[in-house]
Amino acid sequence: MSNILGDPLALTGFWLVHQFPTRAPPGYVRSGLEIAGGNISWASRPMDPDIGDRLQTFMKPMHVVLAIRDAYLVLLARQLDRLKNPVGTKEGASGLSIYSNGPGEGQDSCDGKQEQSNVQPPLNEGLKENMPPNAENSNYHPSALISFLQRIPLPDLGPGSDLHLASQAFKLRLNNERARDPGTPRRGAFFITGPVGLKGPNGFCRFEVRGEFDPARHEWRTVEMELKDLNMRRQRAVGN
Repeated sequence: MSNILGDPLALTGFWLVHQFPTRAPPGYVRSGLEIAGGNISWASRPMDPDIGDRLQTFMKPMHVVLAIRDAYLVLLARQLDRLKNPVGTKEGASGLSIYSNGPGEGQDSCDGKQEQSNVQPPLNEGLKENMPPNAENSNYHPSALISFLQRIPLPDLGPGSDLHLASQAFKLRLNNERARDPGTPRRGAFFITGPVGLKGPNGFCRFEVRGEFDPARHEWRTVEMELKDLNMRRQRAVGN
């Protein structure tokens, strides 16, 4: 919020209330056959809540499916935008003829194929030509094939690229879904909830916060924040 409200940020007020659960949280149970002392019985054992939540997420990966969908929609929107607003391309780049043979343009296709077979080197020789002069002292692999794969240009992952925006959409959806489902609370933990106000040089806002504190480990397990309202100090009327 410092990018919107400005620095420094200060608390305008808060009203935090302690909430103690009235009962123990639900837990996961692992059932199976138990062989002990020559007897076979069906037994149940409690499972760690964190492991149970991870197994539940693994078996029902809806968060990942929604994140992949958002990333795909971002890539699709970028491609459709390029189709609607094409950028100028080089003339003749897409109009090359497969039958052109340099100066001898009137030669038949058989001569062209023979000339191309003579000009193009074999694959192994082409890989060797791409090898650096001192393969042992460089970062490339001694193998010609692996060195060729190392020279293949990687996709653009910088800020503003399609893959970067898609990854941001993927992370945003994944974090959003995980925040809505914080997981099973730990036994003995309690919650602190309430509104918290912040102010800065450019405006002020209010958050609704909820935190889970584990007194046995002396640590916060989850802290969730939801923006309720935002008011800027310099606002203009909507319209003319």
